[in-house]
Amino acid sequence: MMKEINCGMSMNDRQPITDEQIQLWIQQLEQWTNIFYNEHGAQNPMLWQEAQSKLVQFQKIHDPFELCMGIIKSSRNSLVLYQATLCLKNAVANDFKKFDMNELFKLFQFLYEFLCSQSLENDMCVNETTALICAMILKRIASERPRATYTATIVSLAQGSSVPLDKEVDKIAQVIVTLCNHIKEPNEVLSKKVAAAMMISSLLLECQMTNRSTLLGIRVWKHLNARKHFESHLKQITEVCLATINWAFSSNLLNPINQTRETQILFHLVGSLIQCVEHSLAFNSTDSGCSLGGDRVLRVIQSRTINMLSQTTEHDNRLKTLREWCRMVMAPSVVQFLFDLYTTVKSMINMVPGWSWPSNLLKNCLNCLYYLSDVHNTVNIERDDAYAEFVGSLMIGSVKIMEAGTQGIDDSYQIACLITSISMHTSETRDTITKIKAEHFIPFLDAAQRFTCKVFTQVATTSHTDVEEEEEKTVDALLDFWYHLLRNIDAEIRNSVGSNPPTSPKVNTEGLKAYSRVIVESYISCHLHKPLGQLVPKNEDNIQEVDLDQADEQDDNNLHGQQLVSFGQIARFDALHTAKILFELLSTRVGHFEALLTQFINTKESPDGLKDWEYINDDLHWLLLMLQHYLTQTGYGEVGFMCNEILDASLSFQADVQKTLQAFEKSDYNSNEIDPIVRLVLVTLKLCQIEMSICQSGKTAWLSVQTNGTLTTLLSRFCLTYLYPKESDYTIISENMNYCFGQDAPTADKFLRFVIEHTCCVILYMKSDPQIVKKNITLLIQLQHFHSNVMNIMLEAQEGSMTAFVRQLKPDELTGFSPQVAKLILKLATRLFVDEKDWNNLIDFFTDKWAQIMLCIQNNQHQSEVVTGKFLEFCDFAIGVCEACDDESSERLFEQLLVPIVKALPQVLGAFNNFENVSIAIFELLYYIVKLPMINISSWDSQAAKSFYENCIEVIKVYSMSPLAKKPRGNEEEDCEDIIALLNFAHEVMKRDWGNSWAACDAVVKFTMEKLSVIIKPEYLQFPRIRSIYYRLLVYLVDEDDRLCNLNDTLLNMIISSILLALQSKFDKDVDNHVYTIIGIMCRTIYLEKGQQIADRLAKFMIPVLPALFHATINQGSFTLNTETAEMVGPAFFSLRCCFMNVYQSLVQDLIEKQDDPFAKSKVKTLFENLEAKIHKLTLTRSACREFNGLFVPFLAELQNYVAVM
Repeated sequence: MMKEINCGMSMNDRQPITDEQIQLWIQQLEQWTNIFYNEHGAQNPMLWQEAQSKLVQFQKIHDPFELCMGIIKSSRNSLVLYQATLCLKNAVANDFKKFDMNELFKLFQFLYEFLCSQSLENDMCVNETTALICAMILKRIASERPRATYTATIVSLAQGSSVPLDKEVDKIAQVIVTLCNHIKEPNEVLSKKVAAAMMISSLLLECQMTNRSTLLGIRVWKHLNARKHFESHLKQITEVCLATINWAFSSNLLNPINQTRETQILFHLVGSLIQCVEHSLAFNSTDSGCSLGGDRVLRVIQSRTINMLSQTTEHDNRLKTLREWCRMVMAPSVVQFLFDLYTTVKSMINMVPGWSWPSNLLKNCLNCLYYLSDVHNTVNIERDDAYAEFVGSLMIGSVKIMEAGTQGIDDSYQIACLITSISMHTSETRDTITKIKAEHFIPFLDAAQRFTCKVFTQVATTSHTDVEEEEEKTVDALLDFWYHLLRNIDAEIRNSVGSNPPTSPKVNTEGLKAYSRVIVESYISCHLHKPLGQLVPKNEDNIQEVDLDQADEQDDNNLHGQQLVSFGQIARFDALHTAKILFELLSTRVGHFEALLTQFINTKESPDGLKDWEYINDDLHWLLLMLQHYLTQTGYGEVGFMCNEILDASLSFQADVQKTLQAFEKSDYNSNEIDPIVRLVLVTLKLCQIEMSICQSGKTAWLSVQTNGTLTTLLSRFCLTYLYPKESDYTIISENMNYCFGQDAPTADKFLRFVIEHTCCVILYMKSDPQIVKKNITLLIQLQHFHSNVMNIMLEAQEGSMTAFVRQLKPDELTGFSPQVAKLILKLATRLFVDEKDWNNLIDFFTDKWAQIMLCIQNNQHQSEVVTGKFLEFCDFAIGVCEACDDESSERLFEQLLVPIVKALPQVLGAFNNFENVSIAIFELLYYIVKLPMINISSWDSQAAKSFYENCIEVIKVYSMSPLAKKPRGNEEEDCEDIIALLNFAHEVMKRDWGNSWAACDAVVKFTMEKLSVIIKPEYLQFPRIRSIYYRLLVYLVDEDDRLCNLNDTLLNMIISSILLALQSKFDKDVDNHVYTIIGIMCRTIYLEKGQQIADRLAKFMIPVLPALFHATINQGSFTLNTETAEMVGPAFFSLRCCFMNVYQSLVQDLIEKQDDPFAKSKVKTLFENLEAKIHKLTLTRSACREFNGLFVPFLAELQNYVAVM
């Protein structure tokens, strides 16, 4: 058993700690840490948990300063020291207000002396925690600067007069000077240099970051006050660090070949100094941790420095030091030094790769360069010649690091981000790129081109899958870089032509195309196998089966969407060259594919042949992906405009129209004289022919799911963009393409007929593969939706796969298809049915299916997987028909089929109550029935709608009583699919208005929510799909006066508990919006109906909401609220204040009394008094809420300065 000490005791009001007690604490800490950090400690879980509990209790000791200082003096055990420093860190954050600044400064001196003496012996975690404590102490001392002194300082700086001295701040200035002297003094011992560097790094990071960690126990205005003070030392700190780094590298000691301890220490010192430079450059960066991200209310305060800088004159002294710092870091010598630093460090690491280098040394060097390139976003800088020189220096420097080689894909990604940041300077203003010198810009472009090709080769030749995510990010970044840079170059070319007098751009049109060609060819090459490309196959250890429902999300069009879009945009800069390259590669691979298939059919396949088949199909897949993004710029299933660059390429080629038409008629792409875009389409059609031959030969195993899916997507995007274009939408039009694909072109109909024939053929012969069939059925639905002649083409077909498929569209012919696919086929078939016979057959089909299911239930033969499967299949078929119905057909379907089915659904659900999928299928079927477009059907009367809704209520009633509804759920959203299906149905009912059936709609939604109040547990609302619909339905319950007034206690309790949960949990913006809407509606009812029974009843439920909203918004929430959310909170807050004035005043008074800082207490009180003075005469109206909103957002931002985050 472990010996126990009372860890929970306070160190206050007791005798000084003796050396014996300190030694006893050290022994206990050694025992606990040995168990907790020992890898074998997990073998005895109870002992390990006990040790963990003791260590946690130790870190929570109040006033542990004397104890921890004693432990630090006496122990050299790293684990014990780490626990002591953690305990001190918590105490400084939470208990520092109990001590005056002198006591805190003494603690700082003790810790800094400890760091100086032991920095070379301590573990890094001990040094880092100690440095962090010192930084926290210094920041808190600076933050307690008297307000009067601060105001006087601002006035003095603005007037250019001498600044009044403040003892505490002067003390901190002396500390910073001392730290800088320790760093830059050549003869200072290394331990002090290391300690000083770590101290400055921690201090900059503590002040730079603005989050809950750095604001713990300190008010925002004090944090920012300290931050501004340390900001005035940035120039001094940066200069000292850069000078010392230069000294270290220029000395003979910094040579990794020596591998002495002194050399290693010196490298760790340099690493800390580089971190200091990084934090200095990132101090005001919008891309660093100092930014709260987005539109946070706190940024109203934090951005004042930047706003002041943009508004002040050159002679204003308030921000003089920041301006000087900016000029210093933007100097060409500093830029060159930082780039040289990176290349020097990299060469040393390459020289001795296995040595113990400081962690993240290269990454820190690159971060310095990145934040340096982002300095124009840190402060507003004049876009003058000096700025252009700075950008030029960045470009020349980046050439060195791109030529220096990379340390892996992560290093490549950082460099890609750096050059992207540098390229952003070219689009700052229209003339920025013009001012950059050609001798800077051209080498940058050339180096970036070589670097990109090198990275693409690196990606292609890496065989491991564990770096795929980093590779993806790197390729995305590089292609994004090239697109934006080439676009800016193109803009400079166009502007130079229109300028007066005309100017000469640094890169002409031919040069622009040359750069784009290299990038396009390199990207294509890295995705193709040899001999066409340089791709090395990845080692796929685990091949996962693709879920049909998630197939679209896992498609490469989505997985690689960002880079493919950028590729398409870059490829169109020289569209004619890209067309030529893609055609050559596609035609070659299609030829290889056809020859290989011929070999397989005539002879027995070999393992090598199977590998070739796999590689060829992978190449075809990627070539088709690139082709679709080259030709189109719209999403899948969207109608888009033809790309002007593609039309221009077709025009500029000047192909003979008659030869192009003849080749198109014969599907002959071998002639070099035909239009290049038409030629690409023809080679694609050749691939379609090969797939049809595979299907018709019965060798369907050789049809690739991946290639067919990509080909189908390409056909869809092409047909919805280039087929039957509206000529009036375009300023230029290609005669060749218009003759082939235009509105009146006979070849366009022939092309569409071929696409449909190919699609039908694949569907018929690939029934066993639902992924292929689903993709092709979706293509037919898209074509039928956007091109009116598809129906005629399919129905008038006399032979071939199209005719066979149309015959199989009949419901009783749907054999061999999965239910999900059959649902899509029925959706298509329903749109094609035109005569009475088809509809009668459809109704008969469903009636027979339903009769069989009901017979099984009546004979108690339904408790089997077979019968359940039949019912689920029936639901899928019915949903497919519902999705395809128009006004007329939905009326017939409902009256002849759906009414009796819905009436029997309660019985069906009761019979299948052990099968969860049945309840999901029933609610999905009801959902699609409600979606039927029957709103304009005059023959529907309100009674029919009421009858339907009454049956729905019965279904929900049976479900709520079933064991499945009450079963325990898992921790995944997928465990609540039945609840989600029910919520979706109720939400759709909420949106419907069938005749005069609003009362029936209300009844369904109310009944559903009442039953869900028992089924849905609070933890289920953590799931996004559940809570998004759930809170929308809560709004529906209250957004109409009569509905709100008639809510029962169960629903009101449900609404209030859900509001309180949302205020506590902070789910997301949409839920917040719904919650504030509910609060506003209910409060307005209470206010307007004051004195009435309904107002008193609602007020009884609403009383807990105001304290919850006050706590979430005022006490701690304003730190995390953004302006948009604050504007949503305002009306709800004002509404509650109007209805519960006494509660509101009590909450305000409690908040004021909790402020232990006199100045903060005074400011909080004044803010509330000023707010109340402006709103006390306002009544609860919409205009008053808008007026309050205008006051509330700045009030909230200012209040956060004085309310401590605890």
